[in-house]
Amino acid sequence: MPKTRDKTHLRDGLKFAIVFTTTYIVIGIIGISIANIFVATHKEWVFLLITTAIMFYISLRFIYRDREQIRTLVDQQLELTIYKSIFDQMHEGLVITNNKEEIITINPSFTEMTGYKENEVIGKTPSILSSGLHSREFYTNLKKELKKNGRWHGEIINQRKNGQIFPEQLSISEIRNMNGVVTNYIGVFTDISSQRKAEGKIEFLTHYDSYTRLPKFSLFMKHLSNFLNDQVANKKKFSLFIVDTAKLKTLNAMYGHKVGDELLQILAIRIQTRYKGLFIGRINSKEFAIINPNLYEAEAVQKEAENLLQEIEQPFYFDGDEYFLSATIGIGIYPDHGMTADELYKNATLAKTAAKEVGYQFQLFGDELLAKVRRKVLLEKHLIKAIEMNELQLYYQPQINIKTRNLIGLEALIRWNHSTLGMISLLNLYLWLRKRG
Repeated sequence: MPKTRDKTHLRDGLKFAIVFTTTYIVIGIIGISIANIFVATHKEWVFLLITTAIMFYISLRFIYRDREQIRTLVDQQLELTIYKSIFDQMHEGLVITNNKEEIITINPSFTEMTGYKENEVIGKTPSILSSGLHSREFYTNLKKELKKNGRWHGEIINQRKNGQIFPEQLSISEIRNMNGVVTNYIGVFTDISSQRKAEGKIEFLTHYDSYTRLPKFSLFMKHLSNFLNDQVANKKKFSLFIVDTAKLKTLNAMYGHKVGDELLQILAIRIQTRYKGLFIGRINSKEFAIINPNLYEAEAVQKEAENLLQEIEQPFYFDGDEYFLSATIGIGIYPDHGMTADELYKNATLAKTAAKEVGYQFQLFGDELLAKVRRKVLLEKHLIKAIEMNELQLYYQPQINIKTRNLIGLEALIRWNHSTLGMISLLNLYLWLRKRG
């Protein structure tokens, strides 16, 4: 095709040269004068022919120059067509900005991946895609590396027009003019959602419960620690609920895991619906944890615990049968009951344990409770050594008939005479001994 086009231009050019030269000859002949045309000297005819040859040569030079310029323009047009085709058909999203980082053009893949049309982004900066999940420091470091090396490559999480976030592999390069001044930036990115989704299945199972899709203990504690640090900076309080649904184990044993798993999922949905927008975790097989920044006064959190228990105790329906669950809740308030995530979690768990032991459905941690728990831990620790230390003492208590006032028997009692805590009541000793088997 290009050779045919060249022949056409050459033929047209020669035609122009012949017409131009012929015209010049005619003008020259007329210039000699009609009257003397037949008496023109030999020198005059030679001059005319030489001049004609020169003009013909000049015409050919112009034709050659124009032909080369036309060929260059055609080649450039062809290159632009090829580049545009590549630009439009490439699978990667492409965005070009000026040196003020204002978008001047995008390709169709950009629109396909982000949802933004060209007229919606022209003149705006790429920050229109920001997800808000990266810190200011992240973008500062990005620009530093771009300025230093002239390019940046990495993974970034951006946001589509519909609000959906997505991970992308992004490369940014500087374009400089002949004077070394940055004139443009080119960004090329690939949506790696599918790749991350495949990789994320393993990651998900590591950090999230497969039944409830809630964070497991390690991820929950990491979030609790980060959240607590934010509250320290903002000087705000919040509460932590530990919800123990021990009856799930009983239902699993009685009706099988199919029923237990279904009830677990329904319960998780109830809790998530009630605390929409709050961070909730399934921290072990029978416990949920809830971070609540909206409740931190003692009376308010205890009232909320009552309401949550009522919701949990509502009947569950599965396969035409009705089931019931109960729960025990331990509550801790930051910073009153813990200055760190571990301390707050430990104290909320102690409150839950104390509530179960005395038969309460919920318990707010406090200094009095802490004293009781410490005493209990101390007694359990020392009970094993009580016999070795000769601290268990046998007492006989007479049994008398009140009516006849006659002795009818004796009751043997064991008392614990602790070296530092004194005499331990019979009831407490019995409860601890029974618990230890």
